[in-house]
Amino acid sequence: MRAAVLSWLHAIQLAAPGVCAKLRAQQRSTQYGTCARAAAAAAAAVAAPAHVCTGLHTWQLVMPTHHDAAAIGTYAPASQLVAVASVTVEAYLRLTNIPFTVVYGTVAGPFGKVPFIELNGEQHADSSHIIDVLAAKFGHNLDQGLSAQQKAIGHAFQRMAEESLYFHVIYARWEDDAGWDSTFKAYIGHAGFVMRSLCNYVLRPKFRKICAAQGTGRFPPSVVVERFGKDMQALSDYLGENDFLLGTAAPTTVDIAVFGQLDSLFNAGVTTLLDEKVAEFPTLAAYVQRIAKLVFPPASAA
Repeated sequence: MRAAVLSWLHAIQLAAPGVCAKLRAQQRSTQYGTCARAAAAAAAAVAAPAHVCTGLHTWQLVMPTHHDAAAIGTYAPASQLVAVASVTVEAYLRLTNIPFTVVYGTVAGPFGKVPFIELNGEQHADSSHIIDVLAAKFGHNLDQGLSAQQKAIGHAFQRMAEESLYFHVIYARWEDDAGWDSTFKAYIGHAGFVMRSLCNYVLRPKFRKICAAQGTGRFPPSVVVERFGKDMQALSDYLGENDFLLGTAAPTTVDIAVFGQLDSLFNAGVTTLLDEKVAEFPTLAAYVQRIAKLVFPPASAA
């Protein structure tokens, strides 16, 4: 069944290059277009024609084998839609100057998770675990010099962003009908019939089921917005006038984890029930842009 689905997606990819162009154009319209540059890198790695989106190839077929260079496997190229943790991993790799290649695909990694990396033939999944592996391998510890208390606070905020904030965003885009309509039009609306059907009748029910199992999907919209606002308020209050969450001069691990989540909120180009609440936090918008300039400086723009 998996092979059949992959063949299906590959055929859609070749038949609908306009979808890929639309996604790239959307990402270029943001300040720092993560997915557009990553898609270009992946295309160069496999010498694919510029107009062909490599995002729907099976990632194993194009995985590079460079020594001591990480390859990120992620869904594609709308990472902000599905795999926001991919932004976190890429941010870490960019901040630490570890060589890497982004490869889009349709297959999850270990534990059924995306993103995952392959480093010297070994696969690792889960953004937190990936960063631990990379830090141990290359010696780049963003938390060096932090006190035990700072590390504990950072850990708590990271878990809040990944296990609470994330699911409120999933609810707003995949559970809420108006949010799904906006998400569908922005990322999927110009795809072919098969892709639209796959998203409507396979992917959306899957995300709704995950959201319900976690608990957020069982709440009415008003409760979701209220809970989301409390998470955002906690981040904003603790950040205060600091450049970064823990009062450091440079981003730490918690900053890039929170950045991955907030980047999806401020720059995904969709309209959801969370928008009015998001607009109440200009401090966090500035925080996202501050980290973005470090992670994706203007000189690296596609």
